[in-house]
Amino acid sequence: MLSLKNDAPHNLVLSIAQSFIPARVLILFSEMASQRLFAPKDFFSLDEMAKTLNVNPDALKRFLRLLIAYNILNEENGRYSLTTPSQELKSIGSLALSKKYQKLNLIFNSHRLHKKFTPQELTVLIHYLDEFQEAKQRGSVAVKVAYDFVMARLIIHLAELGFESHVGQRFITPHGLSEKLNFPVELFEKCIPILAQYQIIELSSDHLVRSTPLSDSLPWVLSPHIMDSYHLFDSVDHTLRSNDASWPKVYGYNFYEYLNHYPEKLTMFKNWCAVSAIGWLEAVLLWCRFPKCTCLVDIGGGAGVFLKRVLEINPVTKGILFEQPSIIQNIDPRLFSDFAERIELTAGDFFNDKTIPKNGDIYVICRTLLNWSNEDVIRILNNCRKAMSPGAKLIIIDFIIPNHNHLRYQRAVLNDISLFTILNSAIRTKEEWEHIISKTTLKIVRFKITEDNELPVQYIPYYSMCFIELSPEIDAT
Repeated sequence: MLSLKNDAPHNLVLSIAQSFIPARVLILFSEMASQRLFAPKDFFSLDEMAKTLNVNPDALKRFLRLLIAYNILNEENGRYSLTTPSQELKSIGSLALSKKYQKLNLIFNSHRLHKKFTPQELTVLIHYLDEFQEAKQRGSVAVKVAYDFVMARLIIHLAELGFESHVGQRFITPHGLSEKLNFPVELFEKCIPILAQYQIIELSSDHLVRSTPLSDSLPWVLSPHIMDSYHLFDSVDHTLRSNDASWPKVYGYNFYEYLNHYPEKLTMFKNWCAVSAIGWLEAVLLWCRFPKCTCLVDIGGGAGVFLKRVLEINPVTKGILFEQPSIIQNIDPRLFSDFAERIELTAGDFFNDKTIPKNGDIYVICRTLLNWSNEDVIRILNNCRKAMSPGAKLIIIDFIIPNHNHLRYQRAVLNDISLFTILNSAIRTKEEWEHIISKTTLKIVRFKITEDNELPVQYIPYYSMCFIELSPEIDAT
C-alpha cells in the first residue's frame, strides 16, 4: 500500500476496498487446485494448468498474472510455480473461506437493512476479525492475501453506514461513535486497531478516535464497481471458465444497463469517474506534451472534463466533444462558458462510423478503450480511421500494465481483473496494445508509458498510463 505522501486518499481507500479481489481469486484458485496440480512437479505450463483446473487458458493467464503480482506464483518462460510450499495453498483451500466470504456479506447486508446484529452474527463477526488479525500477524503471504476480504467488506459496510458523517476532526470515544453507528461497542473495539492500522481513523494515546483523509473519502467506496463487485466476485469462477464478464450472470444486465436501472448508482459511478480523473488528468497533460492542433475531436469524452482542460492550455485549438446523445443532452453548459466559440458538442455512437466528426486533425480517445473488449476496440479504431483525413492523427490515452517490477504493477493487474469480470474489458500490456492495433487500419507512430520519476509527486497517476499516437495506414480506404 502506498502512503498519503504519494497518493490521493480516495485512491488509497479504493486499494483497501478492492483487496477482496485478490483474496477471492486466491481462495478460488486454492479450492480448485487439487493436490495433483502441484504435487507431481514444480513447474506447469498454462495449458497444463487450464486443463487440470478445467478453465479457459486465456482467462487463466490474466488471473495468474494477478497471483504473480501478489507474490503467490512465479512465471518464467511460460512456466508457473508456487513461491511458497504447495501445502500453504492446500491449507487455504481447507479453511472454507468461500463460505466465510459469503457469510460476511450476508451479515453486513442484514445489519444495513435491520440496523442490528443478532447475537449469533456478532459472535461470527468477532471470530472473523480474530482470524483476520491472526493471519496478518502470523500468516504466510498467501494467507494474508486470502483474508483481506474481511477488511475490504468491513470498510464497505462502514461506508454504507455513513461512517465519515459520524466521526469528525475532534476526538470521540469509541463507545460514543459505536452508538452513532448503531454498531455494538464490543465489535467496534475489535475494529479500532485494524482501522487505525489502515489509517481509516486516528487513534489517540488515551484510546479516542477521530477522522482521517481516508475516512473522509469512504463515500467513494459506494460506487457500484466497488461495492457491488464484492458480491460479484463470489461468482468469479464464471469469468475464469467462460472468458467473459460475470456481471450479466449475477445481476441480469450488463454493467451499463444495470446502472440505467438504478439512477442513484449511476450517479455514484459518474461521480467516481470524475474524482478519479484527479489522479491522472494533470499528469497526462504535463507528461505527454500534447501536440498543438487546429481541431481536436474527443471521442467518448464523457462530460468534457478532459477536453475543457486541453482547451485551457491550448488557446487556439477548437474542440469537438463526441458522445452518446444521452450524455451530450445532460452536459452542464457552464462547463464550457469560457469556450463558447471554440467548442462543439456532437452526439453520436463510435460504433457507427457515419456519426463520427470528419473535420478533426487530431482525434483523442482518453480513458475509454479500457471499458471495451478487444473486438470492440478494433471496431472503434477502424471507425475513427474512416472519419480521419490522411494527415490526421489518433491518440489513445489509457491505463496500461507496466513491467512487473513497476511500483503500480499490482494495482494495474488488479484493475484488469476487475474490468474483466465486470465488462469483459481490460487494462492492456504494451504487447497487447500493439497486437490490437495491428488488426486495425492504423499504424503506431509513437508509444510512451509513464514513469513515476518523470513527474512531480503530486502528479503521479493512480495507474501507469500510455500515450499511443497513431496515423492512417497508407493503403487504408
